[in-house]
Amino acid sequence: MPKGYLKGRQREHSLKRRLERAGWLVVRSAGSKGVFDLIAIKDVTIGLQVKGSKPAKRERLRIAQAIKGRAIIGLVAILKGRKWEFYEVDKDGNLRCPKLNLML
Repeated sequence: MPKGYLKGRQREHSLKRRLERAGWLVVRSAGSKGVFDLIAIKDVTIGLQVKGSKPAKRERLRIAQAIKGRAIIGLVAILKGRKWEFYEVDKDGNLRCPKLNLML
């Protein structure tokens, strides 16, 4: 398997476990090539794109289109060292500090 795929899968599983420990119901969309890597449900529903660095504008616009008119928050989760950073994707595909506290 390609090294990039394995790293991405490891990041997805790591975040999935952390969210589940914090009380979220999490589904991983393995190999789907869809918009979101993880869907997490608690009081709200969030779609997460798990990355090793900030995604390109094209990817962010894809997330913005997916959440348009839906009751889902689109987040990008970036693992920097051992710390997760979360950014909310707005309607224009820009990254913003999330208003949501994931309690991780």
